[in-house]
Amino acid sequence: MPYPTKSTSLLFLLLFVLFLIGCAKSPVAFKPRPATILQPPAPEFSGMRIEVNGQKISPMVPTLLMLPEDPLDIRIQDENEPTSGHPRNSRPNTESWSVVFNGHPMNYIGNNRFSGTISEGPGLYPLKIENRPLSNQNPVSPKSIQGPGRENLGPALLVIVLHPFSRVMDGYIDRFPIGFYPDPEEAPEKVIPKIARSNYLPPKGFIEVNASNLERFVSQHYRLRDFISHLNVPFPHYIALSPALLLKLEWLTLYLKQYSQNPEARLTILSGFRTPRYNQTVAGALWSRHIYGDAADLIVDLSPEDGFMDDLNCDGLIDREDVMVLARFIEEVDSKTGLRGGMGVFDRGKNGPSLHIDTRGFNARW
Repeated sequence: MPYPTKSTSLLFLLLFVLFLIGCAKSPVAFKPRPATILQPPAPEFSGMRIEVNGQKISPMVPTLLMLPEDPLDIRIQDENEPTSGHPRNSRPNTESWSVVFNGHPMNYIGNNRFSGTISEGPGLYPLKIENRPLSNQNPVSPKSIQGPGRENLGPALLVIVLHPFSRVMDGYIDRFPIGFYPDPEEAPEKVIPKIARSNYLPPKGFIEVNASNLERFVSQHYRLRDFISHLNVPFPHYIALSPALLLKLEWLTLYLKQYSQNPEARLTILSGFRTPRYNQTVAGALWSRHIYGDAADLIVDLSPEDGFMDDLNCDGLIDREDVMVLARFIEEVDSKTGLRGGMGVFDRGKNGPSLHIDTRGFNARW
């Protein structure tokens, strides 16, 4: 048998180095799973249903986006309470609820309904719900959700009071550059169907994000910092954010947790809200859903956390097929929840392959 030549040895060494580089992103956090779509259970508030202004609140996104002076109508229903048969001003069973917004009890109007008006200026405020005996005619003082008496407390919601869009002057809120929103009536029908044009109006308002609330959770897994524009300007920043996008991200996270068998699994959001001005600088589409606050470009970056997409399907490669694992889940989420929107698969970028999702109201795929 002939001895290997120097060039042959160098070739083997090069192949070995390339093998090590290819294995640097080891898929330790993921295990191969069946091709069958998994069905994670929909979480619920324990023993209760909460509606705000006629809309059911999901425990995955216990966040309300409101404007100053907006009406606030809250309906709480015990899980075992009949849906009908109670006079408007009666209190069913032996207990009722107290609702406290930013330290002030809301007006009780009967049948576990509460009403009020958002009297606070822009900011983030707690809305706490507490179960109390009927004999206590006066609303109890709010208690810390982490403190004593937690067994008497229902969920705590976050109310975000927005800066109205009318605060944008010449493309700025204060010194923060927003830019200008395009007129949806000028869009071609093939870009925006006429029935969806109301979804392309400017957002009703913006969340003020600063150093003190940057880490605030707005859903079970995602914080304000996940959605801010990549603008190199001082705080405060202002962002638009859609609760529908948060709900879609949380559903996708549920699927990812089951697929990966990793209870810590979450998505890494590469790009959330973009101001129209910033969107132009990155050559974004004129009608990009990022400027409306209901789009996210994302990867899964867990093993290890290095800013690069993981090998989700455990085939030893990091490519389009890993993103297609998430894309398959999104098709299920759209079908299950009605949160229809766009989905785009990007084969490469500085973070590897990635996925775009949004909640524009109609299906779009690319």
